[in-house]
Amino acid sequence: QTSNNDDTDATAISNSKPPIIIYASRTHSQLSQVVGELRNTRHRPKHAVLGSREHMCIHPKVNPIVAKGKHGSNSNSNNNASSTTSDKRSSTEVNNGCNKLAKERKCLYRNNLDDLSGKNGVWTPPPSSSEPSRAAGTITEYEQPVRDMEDLVAAGKRHKICPFYHTRSLLQDAELLFVPYNYLFDRDARETTLAEVDFANAVLIFDEAHNLEEFASESSSFDLGAADLAGCVGEVQRALTYLELHPETAMSEGGGGALRDSMLTLKSLLLRFETYLDEGLVASSSRKTLLSPEGEASHPGEYIFDVFKYGAGIVPENLPLFVDMVKKVTDVIMEFKGNATSSGTPRLDHFLNCLKRTFGPAGPNQKPNDLLAIARAKSYRVHVTKIQGGSGGGFKGGRTISYWCFAPALAMRELSFLKVRSILITSGTLAPLPSFSMELGLDFPVQLENDHVIRPDQIFVRVIGKGVSGKELSSKFGRRDDPEYISELGSTLASLCRNIPGGVLVFFPSYSAMENAVERWGGPASERFGSSGRSAGGGHGRGAAFFAARRKKKLASSAKHVFPMVPTTFRAAASNGNE
Repeated sequence: QTSNNDDTDATAISNSKPPIIIYASRTHSQLSQVVGELRNTRHRPKHAVLGSREHMCIHPKVNPIVAKGKHGSNSNSNNNASSTTSDKRSSTEVNNGCNKLAKERKCLYRNNLDDLSGKNGVWTPPPSSSEPSRAAGTITEYEQPVRDMEDLVAAGKRHKICPFYHTRSLLQDAELLFVPYNYLFDRDARETTLAEVDFANAVLIFDEAHNLEEFASESSSFDLGAADLAGCVGEVQRALTYLELHPETAMSEGGGGALRDSMLTLKSLLLRFETYLDEGLVASSSRKTLLSPEGEASHPGEYIFDVFKYGAGIVPENLPLFVDMVKKVTDVIMEFKGNATSSGTPRLDHFLNCLKRTFGPAGPNQKPNDLLAIARAKSYRVHVTKIQGGSGGGFKGGRTISYWCFAPALAMRELSFLKVRSILITSGTLAPLPSFSMELGLDFPVQLENDHVIRPDQIFVRVIGKGVSGKELSSKFGRRDDPEYISELGSTLASLCRNIPGGVLVFFPSYSAMENAVERWGGPASERFGSSGRSAGGGHGRGAAFFAARRKKKLASSAKHVFPMVPTTFRAAASNGNE
């Protein structure tokens, strides 16, 4: 920007707050890698690493997996596996359990954090042996250490403070934020967790942006099945049962019998919707799009409004009333002091999210925008799927209604409405850039595209359909355990290693497929790989082979990678008998 008054501009710039940098990546593990790179620099900005309660809550009753240190554990024993399964909590269960304890002031870690926080509301760890000057009081300035989520969890356990709420207390003064994608694409997260962020003075950096289109579409889509509706009915019934056992709760809510009547109405609507999904969709589908032999059908996006209107009587005009009824059920269940309802209302929460993605915001003081919802629906498709008996976690029969977004630009447009100062999209695989920009619905006036480090004459691409003995090489799910396929794959890789002296890096569809193959070849069993550093390799013979190697988290005592030995039988084949 230019101005005729340079002095005024200079004054405005000097008095303005520096922009906040928000660094987003798809997964928590990717963020931890970036935090590790920041730790290797001399730069120490005020920062915050935001993660979910599922990764950062350390209360043993709310999130026993993290509290017991089993999150990402290397152990594969049967006992530990069964214990981990019993300790597993869904993200909704962890969120509701945390909110309940915090509301009742019964969380030791949250209470300690509040009691130990300074005047600015931020907890500062006591001086360590590596900070003699601060311990002696000669230096009072505190330099925030760079910690990833695992470090924050470890510090929380050591000092008995809540790492989840500690990171949120750092937001007010942060110069740099590390967040997963969903914190930016989820409207509720933006309006709660990031409520104090001035997006007009923010620089958003999306790393690993080749995932951005898919994530943006998925964040605006949903699947709603008969099992979800059955769960909703069960949660409402749970609230009704509680009211019968504790009638004083209904009186404390100020409604008396009105609260119970409201819940009965909600239950009736949900049962009606459940029946409609199972029976009504067949009739409506036969009028518009014939069902396939598998019981499936596809409709334009606008069809979703008919589904909610004729299925549950939900239209934009009465949506706030429906949301209020669900909120009352949630409040009643969260008031219950027993363990039976500690999971909260995950199915009802999912149902509300489906409504929000269909109609838009539906809070107490918000009225859905009908025209905007209809315009958005043109970028969607509604797909009806019949649930096969015995599948879906034991739920038999019924149908799933899917509302799939095919325009990532819808989610990105919400970010542009925030008047963000700058958006940077980075990745190694974004070309061609013009089509990528069009899919996101954003113009990028500044673009940088580097040449690939590998020259075209160094690339040799081939699809190998058959192995060295002429047998088919197909890694589809049904063949991954086929001994014939695994043997043929091993022989083919050994043959390739004899002819590629520089070494081979082999990627498998999954860790389980890799471990199964290596074990069948006479290599180490799955216990030898471990979940935190699954890799295998060796430098024997003319061509070394590494199987889906990835780095372990660097520890203070060792920064080496772990590479178990290559199986003897495979090494012998690779050496071609020369060693």
